[in-house]
Amino acid sequence: MMFRYYGGNDMKNGTFLKLKKKTLLLAICLTGCWSMNYAPDVSAKQSTDVMISYKNEEGKTDILKNVSKVEKVLEQVGMVRATVNEQQIAKLKNNNNIEFINNSLTKMKIADDTSEKSNRSIPTFTSYWNLNYVKAPYFWRNGYLGKGVKVAMIDTGINNVPDLKNVVKRISFVKDNPKTKTIDESDVWDRGNYGEGHGTSVAAVIGAQIGGKTFNTSISDIIGVAPNVRLYSLKYADGTKDGTVGEIITAINWSIKYKMDIINISSSVYEDDAGLKKAIDKAVKAGIIIVASAGNEGSNKPTYPARYNNVVAVSSIGKDKKISKFSNTGTSIDFAAPGDYIPTINSKGEFFYATGTSYAAPHVTGLLALLKEKYPYSSVTELLQKLKTNALDLGIKGKDSKYGYGLAQLPKLYNSVLKDLNDVQITKVKDHQATITYTVSDPSSFKKVIMIINGTKTISTKKSSSYTLKNLDDNKSYKVLLKYVDKNGDSSIGVEKNFRTKEDITPPMEIQKLSKSKLKINSVKISWVNPKDFDFNLTEIYVNDEFVDATDLESYTLKHLKPNKEYEITLITSDLSGNGSNGVSIKIHTPPAKIIAKPVISPVSTSSNSLSGTAAPNSSIEVKKGSKLIASGTANQKGHFKLTIPFQALDTKLSITAADSVGNKSEPTLVNIKQSKITAQPIVQTVTTNTKYLRGNAEPNSKVYVYRNNSLLASDKVEPNGGFSLYIKNQPQKTVLTVIVKNSLGVKSKPYKITVK
Repeated sequence: MMFRYYGGNDMKNGTFLKLKKKTLLLAICLTGCWSMNYAPDVSAKQSTDVMISYKNEEGKTDILKNVSKVEKVLEQVGMVRATVNEQQIAKLKNNNNIEFINNSLTKMKIADDTSEKSNRSIPTFTSYWNLNYVKAPYFWRNGYLGKGVKVAMIDTGINNVPDLKNVVKRISFVKDNPKTKTIDESDVWDRGNYGEGHGTSVAAVIGAQIGGKTFNTSISDIIGVAPNVRLYSLKYADGTKDGTVGEIITAINWSIKYKMDIINISSSVYEDDAGLKKAIDKAVKAGIIIVASAGNEGSNKPTYPARYNNVVAVSSIGKDKKISKFSNTGTSIDFAAPGDYIPTINSKGEFFYATGTSYAAPHVTGLLALLKEKYPYSSVTELLQKLKTNALDLGIKGKDSKYGYGLAQLPKLYNSVLKDLNDVQITKVKDHQATITYTVSDPSSFKKVIMIINGTKTISTKKSSSYTLKNLDDNKSYKVLLKYVDKNGDSSIGVEKNFRTKEDITPPMEIQKLSKSKLKINSVKISWVNPKDFDFNLTEIYVNDEFVDATDLESYTLKHLKPNKEYEITLITSDLSGNGSNGVSIKIHTPPAKIIAKPVISPVSTSSNSLSGTAAPNSSIEVKKGSKLIASGTANQKGHFKLTIPFQALDTKLSITAADSVGNKSEPTLVNIKQSKITAQPIVQTVTTNTKYLRGNAEPNSKVYVYRNNSLLASDKVEPNGGFSLYIKNQPQKTVLTVIVKNSLGVKSKPYKITVK
């Protein structure tokens, strides 16, 4: 099947038609069939759907607090999809815990698609030229069909057809379009290519089952490269409506969470996308192999994600083993695979032939699934190396820009049975650990030992004589299967050993370096170092012999203490069996309470952006509006202080308190904001040649005017919180802008001039 798309080629009745190139910002293509509308500016004044990448937990928390609506928290890829306005974007962009903000709604439009149906029976099994080219039947005959390997198909969905009963789960990340009355785009079904389907036909190339039936009674069977894989259909686009990069990122996030082995993406993005790149990187780091189609523009640059160096990029060849005319090429191509006139099924389960790099990529996905089954203990790098080593070189010698390493083919299998480990013994069994000793019969071919604990947990070690299992449960029976793995990745049948750990009756070691800090009248912070003992679980905290809390951290703030009182704090380490140490203690005495004088505040008006006064020397000053802290600072040795505050609206009430170093706090001084006889100059953020919005602060409910050479560029009302944002377009360097504020009484501020940098 070949999809028509803007800026590429189309196959109709076997003929490639040239389409007029159109300017594209970004596109996600199903075999190059999607074209991107221009993405809206994420700094626009209206709310925008964005993907926000955070660097740490603090960044995630900041996002959740500063967006209009949280669409999805994508923990596995470190992003949040949310709806934001321009002020929220500006605030988040200045946050050091935020990595980037990208538009999620990268619009795509499905174009025409033509494919050739067939009512002919498939002549003989040997006529599957594409399968024979990649040597899939050779692995089948040796009993490897991809059993147990989890493959995520990020596409337009996979329909329920007889040949694809190995679809384990179907999930849609697509939203329903309420304007359409006859279909629900958010369902899991494939409507790509005007109903002919895309995801279903790509999935069939990967894993159509042997012995399945098409809905054509005259057709005997369609077989995928790895007929026994476990397919997961992750629908990111319906095929009748636009899809987005945001949905693909969400699908990758799901794939990481549920531990997929391989992801197939027969889709394309025409420009690098930071969100997609981060999601790809996270998936690869999690051990997932990502295979992507190179695209069908006939270009010398593959589309994304195939162009990323950690994605397996696949170009297309025909039956003549030459690069397909439509296939993209380039230095990032890893392999070539059959993609021209490939036998598969459509969304209705009917047999037809399909063409495009979308159908080359699943051949490689299927091969990797077969290799994953055969060599389950090999790393991703080792599996890919097998494909590279055994690829049939079709172009210039070595890796080239058309075929990569060559036509992807499976390696030759060796029928020799590997010898198991010798003299396997379980020694030094304790409550939470046991040592396994063994000898290797052939050290020259030794790669590693695989230990499967109770049939679930797998441990790999390159130690050739012994290994100590740690963090075991006490008083529990264990069954360990040890397999010898050679340098080729082949593994032995395995030796099984049983043992039972002893009962845990000993406590973990004590904590170290217990200390106190930040002692106040009602609180204290304690810090310590937890033991490195693997038996350690939690540190229990007691105050005057009463249990307070348990933690695995190394610091804790005790609150609700009383002034001028002695406390004994004891920390006891405990293990999972309930054994506790004797404990380590420290004594503290809280400072006495005393009265702190209320601060004296100078008058504050609507034109004030600072607050000054006097208080107890060296005391800490807090300014609150309601329950919200708007400013804080410290009085000097003479008791004077001056704090910067946001401009406040008329009649706003502020509360100012002073506190000493141990937590004694004064009664609040209440201040009412008065109307100023003058209007203060605005506070304006830096303006550069890249600035589209002039932002700053001024008196609430006043009006701001921006001029260039006496010509008004923009004006708007200041928000109740004192913020303003005016659209000024990009201004040339060294342009001088004049900003004036007029308050509710019509009084103008002095002009504030700012030069564009």
